[in-house]
Amino acid sequence: MAIATPAFSADIYVPKQDAMTCKTLADMRAITKAVKSGDEKTAMEMLDSRCDTTGAGVAVTVEDDMIDREFMLPYVCVRPIDSKGPCQWRIGTRDSLK
Repeated sequence: MAIATPAFSADIYVPKQDAMTCKTLADMRAITKAVKSGDEKTAMEMLDSRCDTTGAGVAVTVEDDMIDREFMLPYVCVRPIDSKGPCQWRIGTRDSLK
């Protein structure tokens, strides 16, 4: 069960570290589940096919964030300022983007 927190359009951050991001929360959760179950091979295959690395130093807006109660992990959905596409999910909190 997840609890979502509404985001505000004024939430702009410039991450200092690269991070893996996935287009859907379902992909991120599937990878997390594979890692937690010890299936690192499947997790790496999923990361390679479903996710990208977002760059440090790129300004992003936070569209949504949540805490996944099943895995006890926070997720945040970000979008580069100049992008018109959908936001992408990454593990972490808003504070992890600072």
